[in-house]
Amino acid sequence: MKKQITARTTALILLSAMLVALIPLPPAAAVSNYSTRTFYASRDTYIYQAYPTKNYDYAGFLAAGHSGVTDKRVRALIYFPITGIPSYAEIVSAQVVLHMRSKHNFQASYQRFWIFRLSRNWDEKTATWNKASSTAPWSHPGGDMAYDGPGTQGSYASFTVLSSDPQGKEYKVDVTELVRRYVNQGAPNRGIMLIGSTLNGTVHFYDRKTSNPSLRPRLVVVYQLPRITLTAQSYTASTKPGGSAEYHVYAHYVSVSKSTLKLILVQQPPQGVHVYAQTVAISNTMWNIKLRVAVPSTIAPGVYRFSLKVAATSKYGSKTISSPTITLRLAVASTGSFDAAFAPASVNLTPGGNATVQLSLTPRGYTGPVQLSLLQVPPGLHVTLGESTVNAGSSTGVTVSADSGAQPGSYTVVVKAKGGGVEKQATLNVFVEKPQPGPLNYTLTASPATLSLEEGGSGSIQVQVVKASGRDENVTLSLEGLPAGASYSFSENPARPGGAVTLTIRAGEGAGNYTLTIRARSSGGLEKTLTVKLHVSRAAKPMEFAVKATPQSIEINQGEEGSVQVQVARTGGDAEEVQLSVKGVPSGASATITPPRLTPPGSATLTVQAGSAKGTYTLLVEARSGSGHVETATVTLIVREKRCIVATATYGSELSPQVAFLRRFRDTRVLATYSGVRFYAAFNAFYYSWSPGFAQFMHEHPWTKPPMKIILYPLVLGLEAAYTASQPVLDANTEAGVYAAGAISAAIIGAVYLTPLALAALYLARRLGRNPDPARVAKTAAVAASLLLVACAVSASLRADAALTATTSSFLITIAAAGAFTAVAAARVLLGGARKILHGKTKQK
Repeated sequence: MKKQITARTTALILLSAMLVALIPLPPAAAVSNYSTRTFYASRDTYIYQAYPTKNYDYAGFLAAGHSGVTDKRVRALIYFPITGIPSYAEIVSAQVVLHMRSKHNFQASYQRFWIFRLSRNWDEKTATWNKASSTAPWSHPGGDMAYDGPGTQGSYASFTVLSSDPQGKEYKVDVTELVRRYVNQGAPNRGIMLIGSTLNGTVHFYDRKTSNPSLRPRLVVVYQLPRITLTAQSYTASTKPGGSAEYHVYAHYVSVSKSTLKLILVQQPPQGVHVYAQTVAISNTMWNIKLRVAVPSTIAPGVYRFSLKVAATSKYGSKTISSPTITLRLAVASTGSFDAAFAPASVNLTPGGNATVQLSLTPRGYTGPVQLSLLQVPPGLHVTLGESTVNAGSSTGVTVSADSGAQPGSYTVVVKAKGGGVEKQATLNVFVEKPQPGPLNYTLTASPATLSLEEGGSGSIQVQVVKASGRDENVTLSLEGLPAGASYSFSENPARPGGAVTLTIRAGEGAGNYTLTIRARSSGGLEKTLTVKLHVSRAAKPMEFAVKATPQSIEINQGEEGSVQVQVARTGGDAEEVQLSVKGVPSGASATITPPRLTPPGSATLTVQAGSAKGTYTLLVEARSGSGHVETATVTLIVREKRCIVATATYGSELSPQVAFLRRFRDTRVLATYSGVRFYAAFNAFYYSWSPGFAQFMHEHPWTKPPMKIILYPLVLGLEAAYTASQPVLDANTEAGVYAAGAISAAIIGAVYLTPLALAALYLARRLGRNPDPARVAKTAAVAASLLLVACAVSASLRADAALTATTSSFLITIAAAGAFTAVAAARVLLGGARKILHGKTKQK
């Protein structure tokens, strides 16, 4: 009676386990869950270097680029309010979407734009080239940018507008890294700046006030939140007391750090049952875990459950992400059994043929005798069992034969195995095949038989495999005889008979005539060959070259010049002449390249005259070959401002009005022209040879400052007069204006400061027995100054730097001398008139 109860209980447990195991597995959930947010611009405007104090919020569009009218930069400011995206989200993609309204004055066929992250807050209605708002100036005129992007000079993205682009064209610019910096790295969002290249060309884009919402600037962000799903290959496993069971668990995840993944038992298995986890494989999206559950020998038969989940830290931020909990079932059976199976499980026969397979009985706690019988034998087949009784753990042969008239198809043979109260079935799949024809016989054809290509070019030949007889077999194709560097491919390989295959050949570098062999081999081993001709002609190769500037950075003072060696080296292709040019030269400076054309390898000299410019600039040296290939090199130009040392020591600060005026006179009058720059070269050497020591003396003796202010007052007053008087001439011609300003200031300086020297010279001449007329000396100096002015004009037209430096210096010194002697002559006339008046009054008395 007890044995019957035990048997029934065991059968019930096994039946329950089988029913549970048949429950269908839930499909693996899709882990990726993308969200898309669109942010429209809430602030936008543009700023213009030509009008640095003007705000353009009223314009109704955004402008960016480089004006071909004023040769000044135009930059657009846009702010997208990025909100609602958690800091731990993974940014999949981000795009700035702009639409072109119009374009103007393109110098080339395109204009290039870069996107930078702004580092300062700005006001849409008051931002200008000089100021971010009405109360806060930019640290650098033209906008403050954070140069921390992965692109060129710290940009985050770039795009190109072609001169042929139609109105309304949409530009989608990838700014994924910028949005990641905002969302994941906590960078402050102050908007972006759109900057064009130095090529002339301005593009107007629709702004946020555009009536059509689809044309407004917007930022489209696709992101996904961290997520983990957990599934099992099978949620039920069975074993017996003292045994073990295995589960395969798969954790699919996105946007989490896989190094922080951990498996957590939410509901523990029964006491004495131990769960061991082993990583089978791990990738960036999935963790494959094998769980081995060890069951003690004392456990009671039944179905047990335990739950688990997977947790990890988000890839961005520090948020803990957990998967939903899954429950695994463990079925523990207490009786023995066996498995019955054919090896192999299927067999192929032809009509009239036969085959023998093994029927194996694998013990599962039962090793007794097993009775075998045929349960299902399809018509047209015959099955013979090697033995009718076999112990579990052994095997026997089973012979299957097909009648000669058996129809081709798929059949199933079933053998029943019964022993120890357990009944199992073993299934054998039998496939009856049609008689196979003989091996394939075929021919090859090719069209065209001769292929002509240029070096590096490609062409095709149609190869056809024509079946003559036999069965269908795959034909493997190959090509022999190609020159070095050439390559080939077949559109289909292996090929099937009856179809055309395209043979594509790409020529290498070697020109000549070649005989190629197409070799074909069928699956049955039949090999065929066919020859074709290949003619390769030489192709012209555009020159490849590299440009290098040495040094890559130069530092000079205002009014000075520096030079850089530009080397052009040919790296490949045919020799061509290269045209050299330089871009990015700041206003007030000039640059020349000598020679402007050369054939690599060769070098040229880039000469930069600083003029009135000051600050740091990037010069772009461009080399363009006749075939249109362009290479560039950059040179950093640093121009230091020369200080008015004596005036600064006298007035106590560089910010004093007098010092500021002296700098303005120097920058807008002297250094604004070629002649002024050449004169400044001589003045610079003279002035800075003694001024530092004199300024130091004044610093150490403060009592000298009041008299120096008196001494410098006529100088400042005279320069202001020259500044004002020369403006009309300067408006008409800059070179004439600088000579007018120099002549006026030199005459005033001479009359004030050189008059004592003129008096001393006249006194010395009288002591030597001569009595020169100061008015005649002044006229002579004026005539000499006129001749020197002509010499200045000739030197300037010939671009003779040294001669122009000498003639301009001599011209101004002569004018100063004329001013001094004119002052003496005027004083003599005034004194003579005063004497006559006094003498006449004396006689009347």
